[in-house]
Amino acid sequence: MGVYQVTKKGKFLIANKSMAEMFGYDSPKQFLSSVGNIIDLYARPKERSGILKKIDDEGYVEAKPVEFKRKDGKSIWVNIYTRVTTGQNGEKIYEGFMENVTDRMRMERQLLQVQKLEAVGTLAGYYGAIRAIEEYIQSAKNLTKQLLGFSRVGKYEVGAVDINDLLLESSSMFGRTKKDIRISTRLYDPPPVVAADRSQIEQVLLNLYVNAGQAMPDGGHLHLETKVVPLGESETKPYGVLPGRYAQVSVTDTGIGIDESNLQRVFDPFFTTKEKERGTGLGLASAYGIVKNHSGIIKAESKIGQGTTLQIYLPVTDQPAQEQVPPKTGIAGGSETVLLVDDEEMIIAVGQAMLEKLGYRVLAARNGEHAVDMVKHSEVEIDLVILDLIMPGMKGDRAFDLIREVQPTIPILLSSGYAIDGQATDLMNKGCNGFIQKPFKLSELSQKIRRILDATKKTTMD
Repeated sequence: MGVYQVTKKGKFLIANKSMAEMFGYDSPKQFLSSVGNIIDLYARPKERSGILKKIDDEGYVEAKPVEFKRKDGKSIWVNIYTRVTTGQNGEKIYEGFMENVTDRMRMERQLLQVQKLEAVGTLAGYYGAIRAIEEYIQSAKNLTKQLLGFSRVGKYEVGAVDINDLLLESSSMFGRTKKDIRISTRLYDPPPVVAADRSQIEQVLLNLYVNAGQAMPDGGHLHLETKVVPLGESETKPYGVLPGRYAQVSVTDTGIGIDESNLQRVFDPFFTTKEKERGTGLGLASAYGIVKNHSGIIKAESKIGQGTTLQIYLPVTDQPAQEQVPPKTGIAGGSETVLLVDDEEMIIAVGQAMLEKLGYRVLAARNGEHAVDMVKHSEVEIDLVILDLIMPGMKGDRAFDLIREVQPTIPILLSSGYAIDGQATDLMNKGCNGFIQKPFKLSELSQKIRRILDATKKTTMD
């Protein structure tokens, strides 16, 4: 143990041989003549004031481990055990021991590295579980979409959709999960094209497949068919839609069927004939809301023991189907400064970690008022703001307006747990640079940020 005494200002009064050797000196005399003040030994001198305060408050302190510097400039890690006493002239004297724990720290770090490698191996083994957690999160996100679709408040991104292509793509996805169900198709030629939000209609079809699959627990046959049919006023008026040419999509299963009394209620929200653990009663209700919001019709026909047919009618458009361009994938990093605004601690913590992983410098604000203040007074230039829409106090739309008053050209990426709706659409129309729905993946976030920053730079250069 190194034994020592110092004054409050840090001047050494005594030091033993172990103390001297610990810091690279041959003798206590050499140590005392060479080291003017204990503060000179600290790697971070401000640490001493905190240690002194604790000693003055409690009379004794164990500080461990603290980084010091040896004579040769190398770091050593030391545990300090110090108490305060009073000298002959009434001056405070700090005396105690120092224990060199550098080798122990090095071994602990090596052990920690081994443990980290073991943890990587363990995480690799848990990969399936992690994917399952991610799927549950996405399921919660999809449930929100279902509720919005049922309530008919969600805003859709409408394009010209090849219904045959969507049917094949979605049924192939479903078929990979249900090997005991044989899927057959009969598709109209030329392929019907409808004006629709592709992802929303895909959600409808997947709901129909899932319901069909649950009606065939021991396997069976799922038949999918498309047609183009004319519907007159007598056929459309009961559903509140206009007469015209419609794409008809039929989904027929060989399941247990639905009795007449339940058939009348299949599109009611929260109605289900399944056990509580297997159904929420929202699948067909959300499908009804989505189809209705597309000015379409959905109908069900069924008999006990003879299966069920669900039919969707969507207005045909003369526009050519939009080609599906796969979104950019992968991770895109950067070094700009990003202000992350969200009232949830978890979003701030995870979002900041994600952004720093991408290489960005991150500032965080936990409400709209704080965000506006940071934009006004930040000492560094903020290159992008990621702004939550729904926050207590100042809402995201108000924060957007005030931020743009301070910095009219600052890029802003809007973030929300809800689908892009009225408020978000208003902000997009005001010049907001993009929208991302929570929960978002690292690749999705990185690509959106990079596109906005690169577009902003290009505009500035032009």
